[in-house]
Amino acid sequence: MENRLDEYWEDDISCNLRAGTSYGIVGVCDRDCRDLDIALYDSRGNRIASDLQDDDIPAITINPSRSGTYQVKVDMASCDTRNCYYGIGVFGK
Repeated sequence: MENRLDEYWEDDISCNLRAGTSYGIVGVCDRDCRDLDIALYDSRGNRIASDLQDDDIPAITINPSRSGTYQVKVDMASCDTRNCYYGIGVFGK
């Protein structure tokens, strides 16, 4: 999935995760992006994982205890232009 955000804006992306499956969630950003952050929230709104480091390739790993719909919150923490393009990948094994 590819989107764009203005600096300091956020986006929410829904994803279905299955209990007992290991997942990697990775964000990538274009060359104008300086810092992209991601956080994963469960259906109750609890943050269960995040990568808030000062980098443009955030990554988290999770093995959820419950199947369901989760939210990936994407934060464009730093962008050198009006808006930056980003992509999120959710990989399970």
